[in-house]
Amino acid sequence: MEYKLKKNNNASADLRITFSPKDIEKGFQKAYEQARGKIKVNGFRPGKAPLDVVEQILGDSVSDGAINILIKDTFQEIYAALEHQPISVPKFEVETFDRKKNLIVKTTFDTKPEITLPKYKKMKIVVQPVIVTEVDIEKELKSIQKKMMRTQLREEGEKVAMDDVLDIQYSHEPSTGNAKFPADVMINLGESSNAPEGFAEKLSGMGFGESKSFDYTYPGNFQNPEFAGKVFKYTVTVKSIYKPVYPELNDDLAVDWDGTETLQKLKEKIRERLSHYATTVMESRYTSELMDQIVKESKFIIPDSLIQEEVEAVYHNMIHEFQLPHVSMEEYAKQAGKELSEVKKTFESIAANRIRSWVAGYKIAEIEKVETTDADYEEALQKMAISSGREYKDIVKETQKKKLESNLRQKILFDKVHKFIFDISEKKKGKEIFLQDVVKLLNTVSDAEEKK
Repeated sequence: MEYKLKKNNNASADLRITFSPKDIEKGFQKAYEQARGKIKVNGFRPGKAPLDVVEQILGDSVSDGAINILIKDTFQEIYAALEHQPISVPKFEVETFDRKKNLIVKTTFDTKPEITLPKYKKMKIVVQPVIVTEVDIEKELKSIQKKMMRTQLREEGEKVAMDDVLDIQYSHEPSTGNAKFPADVMINLGESSNAPEGFAEKLSGMGFGESKSFDYTYPGNFQNPEFAGKVFKYTVTVKSIYKPVYPELNDDLAVDWDGTETLQKLKEKIRERLSHYATTVMESRYTSELMDQIVKESKFIIPDSLIQEEVEAVYHNMIHEFQLPHVSMEEYAKQAGKELSEVKKTFESIAANRIRSWVAGYKIAEIEKVETTDADYEEALQKMAISSGREYKDIVKETQKKKLESNLRQKILFDKVHKFIFDISEKKKGKEIFLQDVVKLLNTVSDAEEKK
């Protein structure tokens, strides 16, 4: 057996394997062995007939099986030695076949993406110090008040106010997903996560037992694409109205919140936490800018098959994230009122960007010998356990059950690569900015990402 591998310029390679008559006969003998247990031969128990008898009966009828055996066994044998390896199992085709002379098979397969990195060391970045003001701290304290609030049932005759918590029964047209109406739900009008922008105003002023129908247009950037930018006709009945009762801003609140002795000490803790948050967020932004620049200036050769595979992953992740019905991309495009080509182009852009970022991250890790250790992995699991308030062993079991170890190790690796890039960058101190500007900046970035 001989093979020749030729690397192409488009992240693919041509592989040509030539088998001698001796190789071919080995393949046929294995094919006869496999077929022996499936045919009936007079005078012999199933699977016990001599191979020469099986060969006389089957002859060249097992050619396809013999060829497939030769290809499979040979590819497994030479795979590790291939200078350029396929990213998926290749499909071979027969070029020539003569049992007495030779067998030649060939394939063209996609190889790993290729990248030429720019000069990424000592890249320049402007770092802006973040100022935390008393206003920022007051906002945090108000947030704590909301989290510690209790509710009090409003008296008969009182109307719905903008910050109330309501027990309502509702329905809307058109219906979505597997929704069953009428449905009961508790809704906090003071929380945007409970009531999208403008929804509370529709309910304000209603009374106990009152019903109301109205049209509501969801924001174009609403997280669920089934609702984003669309008009729904709601019918709502108010079953109960609760007004919020907030604790006073004093030392008792500090103690009840997290055991801090005084309100002043709680403010100091909040300032420190906000400063750390701002620093972390801004460093992440700087790192993203640096990596975006690296990706932009890099030269890539990425197989289209890899992009299309990632397109499917991106699409199905979106379906899972928003708990949408599992429909084909074609059906999803119809439901969204868009052309399939437009929807696919969006997913292809996301997929290509992801792959470019991965390829650049892995290449830098390879060059700089950045690795993910078992200690890094265990530390990440410990942090997950602490942040979620769960037992470490439960996090480990869940990670193993959902087969998330590879994804987590990849995240750890990329975090280390990003930190490396940031640490070696040349930093220039820029103009100070306020924490509220950092929040606005994050919201702007989030909106831009959603539009992509």
